[in-house]
Amino acid sequence: MASQKLSPTNTAQLSGTGPSFDAALRRDYQNVDFAARSGRGEENLPIPLPTDDIRVAMNKLRALADVVSKGKSVAIYTSYKGTPSVERDPVNIAKASMTDAQKEQYEAWASGYTMPTYDWVNNTKPLKGGERTRIKLERRVEATREIWGNNSITPQNVYWLAEHDPFIMPLITAVAKVNSARRNLAGRQEHLMEYELAEVQTIHNAIKTVTATQNAIMAELNLVNRSINEAKKVLQAREDSIKTKNPVNIRRERAGLPSIGAGVDFGAGTRGGRFARKYFSADTG
Repeated sequence: MASQKLSPTNTAQLSGTGPSFDAALRRDYQNVDFAARSGRGEENLPIPLPTDDIRVAMNKLRALADVVSKGKSVAIYTSYKGTPSVERDPVNIAKASMTDAQKEQYEAWASGYTMPTYDWVNNTKPLKGGERTRIKLERRVEATREIWGNNSITPQNVYWLAEHDPFIMPLITAVAKVNSARRNLAGRQEHLMEYELAEVQTIHNAIKTVTATQNAIMAELNLVNRSINEAKKVLQAREDSIKTKNPVNIRRERAGLPSIGAGVDFGAGTRGGRFARKYFSADTG
């Protein structure tokens, strides 16, 4: 038997000289290119809304699935519209709730102004309220340590500042607000990066919205089907009732034959015309 000669295509397949099959086709849904944008305006894709009809919702969801298939970020391509906050800068988020004094002091500190110095060893005040007060001061302590770059600052130091130098407290509160906004963007968890959480939130929001639309349609369809079936039962009962009055049944009953009931199909079409009955013999003599 003659050996089969391989075509150039077969040779490339066996030798592995072609492009990587895995690299070209295998989908890795966990690795996301959060920096990649198409550059064609696709990064402003709409997200599913509760007011969308099912076809609009379907098209939006398919477009987002296509982004995932390309290894891109759904959060980026929807401009973060599916996250709790479209604004991604914790400073801007925090400033929305800052007083004028807090904004002024925060901007001065962020600009590199030299901060006043304190004797952190001696500038302390015993806490009143015990553990409850300490917990309440935790965020301010964190902010104070960040401002002065000193991790040895204690709740007692912050308690002292609040009484002896209240002028500096707006800055401490402002930094605490920025840190809180940063934690909120990260979902107050430590396992995912902020942009990873945004991806999870966007996808979850899209699926949840479209699923709600599907469920509403199915609930309405079930209601319609029940109503239709109930109406069909009433109509069928009338049809069956009339069928039982067929005169043929009277003759069949007299002949000892079963009556023709609901099974009679009065709607069946006829062939039209007349045709010979071959079972009658013309020669009956």
